[in-house]
Amino acid sequence: MPTKTSKRTSLPEKTSTSQIIASITNNTELPSLNPTNITPQIFHSLLNLYPQTVTAVHNRKNTLKLQPKPKTTKRKAEDLERAQSERTPSLEDTVRSETEKFLELDTWRYEGMPQILSERKSKSDGREGYVDKVELIRIMEWKLCVPSPLALSMELDPGLHTKNHRKHGHFRPTLMSMIKSNAEKLVLECTSSAISLLPGPNSTPNTESEGDVFPKESLDALTRLRGVGVATASLVLSIATAASADADEVPFYSDDTFLWLCAACYPGSEEVARKYLKPNGDLGVKYNVNEYRLLWDKMGELRGRLNGMGEEEGKVGFVDVERVAFVVRNLEVSGFDVGGGDGGGGEVEEKEVKKVKK
Repeated sequence: MPTKTSKRTSLPEKTSTSQIIASITNNTELPSLNPTNITPQIFHSLLNLYPQTVTAVHNRKNTLKLQPKPKTTKRKAEDLERAQSERTPSLEDTVRSETEKFLELDTWRYEGMPQILSERKSKSDGREGYVDKVELIRIMEWKLCVPSPLALSMELDPGLHTKNHRKHGHFRPTLMSMIKSNAEKLVLECTSSAISLLPGPNSTPNTESEGDVFPKESLDALTRLRGVGVATASLVLSIATAASADADEVPFYSDDTFLWLCAACYPGSEEVARKYLKPNGDLGVKYNVNEYRLLWDKMGELRGRLNGMGEEEGKVGFVDVERVAFVVRNLEVSGFDVGGGDGGGGEVEEKEVKKVKK
């Protein structure tokens, strides 16, 4: 099936996060990754690359973290290749172990915890679904665990350091300690209330996106907790609704999805919405309700368009959009076939992608 193509543009010597995302190599055509016209075939090809992409990202992160750093010189991008080629068996085992720990957490976030919450909500014991304190801490651990392209660039070059470098969201050093300071009783009360307040299939729509109902009351219930803002609240609700009918699913406000859908930050993009970016290219948003409403609508539009084109490739959910956004943001390590993928979920040819000049 023919797809619209766009050319990647070259980068200046000093690259920002948005430039890293917006361009990977010169003179190479790739299928359109524009969320307004991406095809179901390309979408699902990207989705199928999520497992190997998240593994590659964490292997790279852990290699950089565990490799001894030079004392007198800055680490350059080529040091990553050297570090990977010079890994000792002991270091290799440690990198693999650290990556496997995250992959277990990732599986728990996308499969294990949604199933636990689904079972809790289905019990007829008078209690709705809830998240306990240990689970909330683990959810936050997942949220803080995935490095962004900028965070990895900082490992390669400390001069790129900013106090606000992010992972799945805006980085705050005290965030985990704030989460841990919440009383167990309050965590149970707020999460149970939030889940019980989620709009159902008979609720009155208050947005135009597929008739979905924005979960303002549920967000308000969760943000009573210390360390829980709109983005983290949306993550809890996303996990709580992942096993629900598509119409009831709540999307997670992640940097990846906002950059792709709202800031038009993706390889081949010609109109990056720079109002959402800081001068250094970092995401410059406030993570508030208005931004989440914008993302909510964009997510609904993409899901509705893809599902409206038929189910030959399978129905698309918000979790699928989230994972595709992660692959788009880390396309250079995904193994994505710049020729367009195989159109539907088989093996995608892995090609080496030229490195961005720093």
